[in-house]
Amino acid sequence: PKKAVELAMPVWMLDDANTKERIATASEDPDTVDWLRAFQRGSGFRVHLTPNSEQWLTNTFSLVKGDKNNRYFVKANSLGFRGDELRMSRSSNTYRILIFGDSSSFGWGVQQDETYGHLIHTKLEKKFPDLDIQVGNFAIPGDSSEYGRLIFDRYAKDYRPDLVILGFGANDAKRVPVSHSAQVERFRKDKNLQLVRSILEKSEIVKTLQTIISLGKGENATQHTKKKHAVKKGRYQKNLSEMILESESFGAKTLVLNLCTPGNYARAAKKVASNREALYFNGQGYLIKQIDNIENEKLYPEQVREMKAAYGEALTSNRLYFVTSDGCHPNALGQKVVSDKLAELISKEIQADDLRKLS
Repeated sequence: PKKAVELAMPVWMLDDANTKERIATASEDPDTVDWLRAFQRGSGFRVHLTPNSEQWLTNTFSLVKGDKNNRYFVKANSLGFRGDELRMSRSSNTYRILIFGDSSSFGWGVQQDETYGHLIHTKLEKKFPDLDIQVGNFAIPGDSSEYGRLIFDRYAKDYRPDLVILGFGANDAKRVPVSHSAQVERFRKDKNLQLVRSILEKSEIVKTLQTIISLGKGENATQHTKKKHAVKKGRYQKNLSEMILESESFGAKTLVLNLCTPGNYARAAKKVASNREALYFNGQGYLIKQIDNIENEKLYPEQVREMKAAYGEALTSNRLYFVTSDGCHPNALGQKVVSDKLAELISKEIQADDLRKLS
């Protein structure tokens, strides 16, 4: 029932005006939003996973019949981001990659070791055995370049990466009642209130009261009927450009990645990357081009045959399901195909960097 969903929704989600509208008009069963409980309010940014947690979540967005019965493992490090612990220190042979992005980079709907971040780590370790390859994944579902930039500002410089992957675009282009740009400054300013909130929110009574009060403030669907892009295209380009410039300032190269991003936003991202001499990869376009090879079992034939056995009818009706379970997020095979190309691009950058050091 609607009321159960409203009261079950984590309180920190009400910081986002668009989530407030969602619960004001929700009709879902509470189980469909259960994955939200895996996250906590961020400090100076929107959200992160519960630190040091291990959870099994359901891919509620999958359109493939039977797929929602599968659960996937999400492990968070002490910072509250998906993946293993990331050391602050680094040695002379360290090559560190930091990923900032949305649910596609987070690895929505796939196992921990099926994310492209995990896979490129494995591939690069094999190709460069003399390097200490490290990959830190700071991607969070729902983040746009506006929200993600808060996390970038908080962590990127401190962890001194050699390469930064910026995987934003899908949520920037999303049509929402309240733009992310209009909300982002509040998250930045709210950092000092984090400690007080963390104590208060331990009380279930406070949580329920805050939910009811927030719903009564009027910042809901009745006020925000006209939808706009979460982040305007020009602002999206500005965010990408400034993160690239910041990365350059501490000696890191940047790779701009589009996954599940509309064409006009992808073209805008490509233009920024070109202007700033950053690497660029249109992941969704690449996946679509590979569907013929996948269907004909020229790529990962054993995994493709397993998919055909499990999802035969769905794959026949929609060939996109070879690479995505919902028309957006790369599935396990999609993540693998994306990781192949990313590892190729990064390998060339590592080799070029070695040549620059020798010259």
